[in-house]
Amino acid sequence: EIKTLTDEKDKLNKEIDTLKRTNESLDSQLNTTLKLLEINFDVKISIEQKMNVTVEGVTAFTKIAKP
Repeated sequence: EIKTLTDEKDKLNKEIDTLKRTNESLDSQLNTTLKLLEINFDVKISIEQKMNVTVEGVTAFTKIAKP
Protein backbone atom coordinates (compact mmCIF):
# COMPACT_ATOMS: atom_id res chain seq x y z
CA GLU A 1 0.00 0.00 0.00
CA ILE A 2 2.70 2.49 1.04
CA LYS A 3 4.91 1.54 -1.92
CA THR A 4 1.99 2.04 -4.32
CA LEU A 5 1.29 5.48 -2.83
CA THR A 6 4.97 6.41 -3.01
CA ASP A 7 5.12 5.32 -6.65
CA GLU A 8 1.98 7.31 -7.38
CA LYS A 9 3.45 10.36 -5.63
CA ASP A 10 6.67 10.05 -7.68
CA LYS A 11 4.65 9.75 -10.87
CA LEU A 12 2.62 12.85 -10.00
CA ASN A 13 5.77 14.80 -9.11
CA LYS A 14 7.25 13.94 -12.52
CA GLU A 15 4.06 15.12 -14.20
CA ILE A 16 4.19 18.36 -12.18
CA ASP A 17 7.81 18.92 -13.26
CA THR A 18 6.86 18.32 -16.89
CA LEU A 19 3.97 20.77 -16.62
CA LYS A 20 6.24 23.37 -14.98
CA ARG A 21 8.77 23.05 -17.81
CA THR A 22 5.99 23.24 -20.42
CA ASN A 23 4.61 26.32 -18.70
CA GLU A 24 8.05 27.99 -18.67
CA SER A 25 8.50 27.18 -22.35
CA LEU A 26 5.07 28.58 -23.24
CA ASP A 27 5.81 31.67 -21.15
CA SER A 28 9.03 32.19 -23.06
CA GLN A 29 7.27 31.70 -26.42
CA LEU A 30 4.56 34.15 -25.40
CA ASN A 31 7.14 36.79 -24.40
CA THR A 32 8.96 36.32 -27.70
CA THR A 33 5.68 36.66 -29.61
CA LEU A 34 4.75 39.80 -27.69
CA LYS A 35 8.17 41.34 -28.41
CA LEU A 36 7.83 40.52 -32.11
CA LEU A 37 4.35 42.05 -32.18
CA GLU A 38 5.68 45.13 -30.40
CA ILE A 39 8.55 45.46 -32.91
CA ASN A 40 6.16 44.90 -35.82
CA PHE A 41 3.81 47.55 -34.43
CA ASP A 42 6.70 50.04 -33.98
CA VAL A 43 7.85 49.41 -37.55
CA LYS A 44 4.34 49.94 -38.90
CA ILE A 45 4.01 53.21 -36.95
CA SER A 46 7.41 54.34 -38.24
CA ILE A 47 6.49 53.52 -41.85
CA GLU A 48 3.13 55.26 -41.45
CA GLN A 49 4.80 58.38 -40.01
CA LYS A 50 7.32 58.43 -42.87
CA MET A 51 4.51 58.07 -45.40
CA ASN A 52 2.63 60.95 -43.77
CA VAL A 53 5.74 63.13 -43.88
CA THR A 54 6.25 62.21 -47.54
CA VAL A 55 2.62 63.00 -48.40
CA GLU A 56 2.84 66.32 -46.54
CA GLY A 57 6.12 67.11 -48.31
CA VAL A 58 4.66 66.32 -51.74
CA THR A 59 1.55 68.37 -50.95
CA ALA A 60 3.67 71.35 -49.81
CA PHE A 61 5.94 71.01 -52.87
CA THR A 62 2.90 70.87 -55.18
CA LYS A 63 1.48 74.03 -53.59
CA ILE A 64 4.81 75.84 -54.03
CA ALA A 65 5.30 74.54 -57.58
CA LYS A 66 1.86 75.55 -58.83
CA PRO A 67 2.03 78.84 -60.75
